[in-house]
Amino acid sequence: MSAMPLNFPESLCESYKPRTLDSFIGLTRQRKILSNLAKNPSPRPILMIGPPGTGKTSLAYAFATQINSEIHHVPSQEATIENVKRVCGMCNYVPLSGGFHSVIFDEINFCSTAVQRYLLSRMDGSEPLPATFLLFTGNSTEGLEAPFLSRCLQLDDFNMYGESKA
Repeated sequence: MSAMPLNFPESLCESYKPRTLDSFIGLTRQRKILSNLAKNPSPRPILMIGPPGTGKTSLAYAFATQINSEIHHVPSQEATIENVKRVCGMCNYVPLSGGFHSVIFDEINFCSTAVQRYLLSRMDGSEPLPATFLLFTGNSTEGLEAPFLSRCLQLDDFNMYGESKA
């Protein structure tokens, strides 16, 4: 007689993950900035910097959901120049949501220089992405070029306790 496998629909972390900006506890400064931006969305690149597990990606998803975005996710291991160009190409079309596109790039600090430079051209006026928020997360700014950093609204002070550093 074999044991009956236990089927859990999702992990507890996934079940209790905040899905709206208002449902976050802590990250007060970051939530306030994103909440204000959500009231009057104006597409721009946003860079969230902090240690792993501090809510950067969850906050990016909550923001993208709040502004009625079609969400595209690019994990760092999939951030090849070809894949990034493909995802950015989809942002040239009207979003299915009718609102915006939001592209969430995890661990941007591990992406190649070629990817950074391609994204830089998309953040500049040379080849802008219409109605698109570029949401970057990273553990640090190490490895990111100065021109790339200068184009982003930087949200930092993420820490393990969910509150901004004093």
